[in-house]
Amino acid sequence: MRPILVALALVALVLAMPVFAQTVPTDLRGIYIYTNDLTGIAPIVSTRLSQAIGQPGIDGVAIVVGWSTIEPLMDKYDFSLLDQWVAKVAALGKRIALVIPAGSQAPSWLFLPAPNGPGATQLSFTISPHNGATGVCDTAILAAPWDPGFLSRWDKLLAAVSAHLKSTGTYSAVTLVRITGINRTTEELRLPAETAKSTGLACVSDSIATWQKAGYKPSLLLQAWNAVVAAFQKSFPDKAFAVSILPNNGFPAIDEAGNVISGPQPDYNLPLMTSASQKLPGRFVIQYDFLMNGEPASSTVIQYAQSLGAMAAFQTNEYLAGSGSACSEPVTNPTLCTDSTYLTLLETGIYPAGKSSPVRSQYIEVFHPNVTDFPDATLKAHFEVVPAAATQVLTAAGENSTIAPNTWLEVKGSGLSLTGHTRIWKSADFAGSNMPAALDGVSVTVNGKPAFAYYISPEQINILTPPDAMTGPVQVVVTNNGVAAPPKTVTAQPVSPSFFTFDGTHVAAVHLNGAYIGPATLYAGLTTPAKPGELITLFGNGFGPTSVPVVSGAVAQGGTLSPTPVFKIGPATANVQFAGLISPGLYQFNITVPLGTADGDQPVLATVDGVTTPAAAVLAVQH
Repeated sequence: MRPILVALALVALVLAMPVFAQTVPTDLRGIYIYTNDLTGIAPIVSTRLSQAIGQPGIDGVAIVVGWSTIEPLMDKYDFSLLDQWVAKVAALGKRIALVIPAGSQAPSWLFLPAPNGPGATQLSFTISPHNGATGVCDTAILAAPWDPGFLSRWDKLLAAVSAHLKSTGTYSAVTLVRITGINRTTEELRLPAETAKSTGLACVSDSIATWQKAGYKPSLLLQAWNAVVAAFQKSFPDKAFAVSILPNNGFPAIDEAGNVISGPQPDYNLPLMTSASQKLPGRFVIQYDFLMNGEPASSTVIQYAQSLGAMAAFQTNEYLAGSGSACSEPVTNPTLCTDSTYLTLLETGIYPAGKSSPVRSQYIEVFHPNVTDFPDATLKAHFEVVPAAATQVLTAAGENSTIAPNTWLEVKGSGLSLTGHTRIWKSADFAGSNMPAALDGVSVTVNGKPAFAYYISPEQINILTPPDAMTGPVQVVVTNNGVAAPPKTVTAQPVSPSFFTFDGTHVAAVHLNGAYIGPATLYAGLTTPAKPGELITLFGNGFGPTSVPVVSGAVAQGGTLSPTPVFKIGPATANVQFAGLISPGLYQFNITVPLGTADGDQPVLATVDGVTTPAAAVLAVQH
């Protein structure tokens, strides 16, 4: 077994470079669990939430922790709850949407005078969810969004959260940040706007009168919004952002002069969304926290997304409170979902303008009880939001677009594996001495025959093609947990030679003692250049059949190449002492660096069966 293990270690060495060097633009798409505020979460709920996060089809988690939990005293931070859940979600490889509501979740010290607080003016409201439909009245205490004390402290909070995440190494785990700050009792962009008359509930206070006394006007709201967006940009400059809007009645009906608007109200969201989309081009999501069977998704969100160049997203509904979403109105007597009706609910948001329209949501936020109850619907919805797609098929060394038998390939695209399923093969994946044809339900066929999976991730799969002869157009098909991606047609030929490299340029080569060859600066303390006249070893891919026929899937592969490839280092031909296959798809070449080779990076080329390796590969040489 030792030669096999050594050979597999070499495969890992040379394949690790193209696998882990990839820089892939962040893909926001998927099904996200919205946690609600995690402050004081019961242990049993925490356990159930954690289990739901790990289910197939869940791509991300909107982690919600209120301001007062993170900063219980001014400038005294407690990140323990946030850290706990960020670590838990990151360990599962899921995306993180960071949500820190303000509004009624602002800390009480916000309203204290210095030195214990910034002295923001306290505004008190009695409100009713769903505009009075529930008959319930709640108290909301908040600061005016334009209050200097609030804005100053909000900016400091965001800076502190960002700095903490960076200090703990978890900043990169955050994919998306919710723009909060102008909130009522949730993370939605809204303010108290109801009255006893508008709700029919005597317990509801006159929000309009309270705002008039506070000096509310739309221009102040826009000013505050721009300040909030700027604070998020400053602390999270490289993140995508989302905001949850209320399409109607989200703000008090007060005009610029401070008068009550009795007729049709203007679109208060539009100037806010327009401003943010201009400041955050290509990374701004507009979201509505409501979906219901039989009711179309918000046309306002669709229109904003199309006209402002933003992205759209939706959250289901929480009519059943701690039990998640319902699948019919009214809120006072909702109907429980079934697997079928829950999928319909999700599809209402996935295809907000209908399945015939190209408009798609970036993500759908759901609640963990529904994920647990309807795993099949959740997984189906995932594949509808993130359909598997192979966009490129290239050789893993040299990135040739022409493939060959028994050759390592990179299949690039999206949705190629489930989110969180990123790994290389391990010993348990092997069937005796045969390589795995699938990892975590992900498999690939090339020209209709199984390939062998070394590495999987949502964006890239590395495979070894079957050794069977193939020429001309062939199809590469990725199947992710039973769902096949559309075939990707590529060209095949008997050989497609290239060299493995350490960094995309310098060939993967070793001295006879096994030390790596490269400029001393490539990997400080590990790499040294080759010397003229030195016998060195290089590694390649796609050089074709050898003297020993390859058994499909077999770990043991060997044999020599005949005729021997012609090697050139710089302008001179190099003497080849050995050229052959030493392990699955891995070719070894023992060659002597020509004596007259100049110092520096010298081009390395090999020609086999009339096909030459890409010209980008170089060998570092130093007398």
